[in-house]
Amino acid sequence: MTEDVDMRDAVQRAFHAISGLYSDKKLQDLLLEEVLLRQGEWEVTLGFTSPYDPQTPGVLDTVLAQPGTRPRTKPRLYKRVIIDAHTGEVKGMLDGRIDEG
Repeated sequence: MTEDVDMRDAVQRAFHAISGLYSDKKLQDLLLEEVLLRQGEWEVTLGFTSPYDPQTPGVLDTVLAQPGTRPRTKPRLYKRVIIDAHTGEVKGMLDGRIDEG
């Protein structure tokens, strides 16, 4: 059975879906992470830097900071976009955490 939506088209649709869902935020470093075709659906994982500010450090955090410690950075978020491989319809979006261990 052949798919009507190829991988490139599925990825483009995933980027479009994420951009639309987060239209009020500027998504930094939006990148393709993984693509998988399974049971007639494309699963496209996209990653981006969280658009939300990390918790602001308190005064003691600044005073007691250990030499060589890194400043707090915004975490990277991952979302899996599910796309019907025949119609191209975006079926849903799931949390797409990737283990970085």
